[in-house]
Amino acid sequence: MKFSNIKYNDLLIRSEYLLDDVILRFGDLIPTSDKQIERIYYCLEHTPEEIQKIVITKEEFEQSPKYDFYFLNDEIEGNYSSLNYEDFSDDFDFKEWDYAFLTFINETFLNEFLLSVREQFAGLSDTQSKMFFQSLLQELNFSEYFLEEFMQTSGCDAIRKTVCGSFKIFNKELFDSLRSEYEFIFPELLDKYGLNRIIDVEEIKSNRLRNTDLYKFGCLFANGTFSILQGKDVKLLMYDGVQFDNANEFSIQYSKYFGFKHNSFSSYIRQTLNDFAPKNNIFHKDNFKYVELIYHDFTEQKKPIAPFFKEKYQKLLQLIEQD
Repeated sequence: MKFSNIKYNDLLIRSEYLLDDVILRFGDLIPTSDKQIERIYYCLEHTPEEIQKIVITKEEFEQSPKYDFYFLNDEIEGNYSSLNYEDFSDDFDFKEWDYAFLTFINETFLNEFLLSVREQFAGLSDTQSKMFFQSLLQELNFSEYFLEEFMQTSGCDAIRKTVCGSFKIFNKELFDSLRSEYEFIFPELLDKYGLNRIIDVEEIKSNRLRNTDLYKFGCLFANGTFSILQGKDVKLLMYDGVQFDNANEFSIQYSKYFGFKHNSFSSYIRQTLNDFAPKNNIFHKDNFKYVELIYHDFTEQKKPIAPFFKEKYQKLLQLIEQD
């Protein structure tokens, strides 16, 4: 049984998308202006001159969504969404939100959430029950961590900060209710995953890096798909035994094959070949965290590491140690 089967599991706020979603869903509880609260979808892409913002459809967003812009996001490019805060922020009634949350959301939905948790245990073995309860507590912990961290970012305006504070109350009420009901069944899990426990922040950050295009681009060098050769006047990208000196033409031909957007892929190749600094140059020292993580992951998974990538890793490591 999975955490995702719990009714109203999206009330454990674990991303900016989910935070906006509850404001979108429950915004009609708050007397605001006549302007409707809406979700806006957009794409950010690097061009040679600037970062371009393009309005996209919901369907386009869902093909490759990014659910956070400010929270542990190391990569600007991608498909995002937000609410039209500029249309209703001046009219948002914070007192009405507090009242609606405490009398409706925190009571009604908390009880239904707990009821759904009880229902999930039906038919589970002891081992399955323990695994399910552990996954629930892990998600609850991550929600608490997200709310704490996001409230410190520049993207957390007054409305979002108020809603974050409300769902910290929800999290505490939920944890207290779970402890009261299951403390004699899962005492060690409740102690281990208390809301004040230390979160493994580094692993969270590593997982975020693994989900970026720059990490995916670096893996193509680590597994030997790509390498770089010094030509007479310029550096050349080596792929499948063929030398390429034009990043744009290579991207037009192969970006979709490797799962990248054309502009992004072209930028990664061009900046890496020309040692530009530092945004999309995988081998710039400012991006060593990607190279180091790729090297670590390949080593842990016992995957062979291409000599070119291994040499780049060693050189970057020396530069970092000298700083």
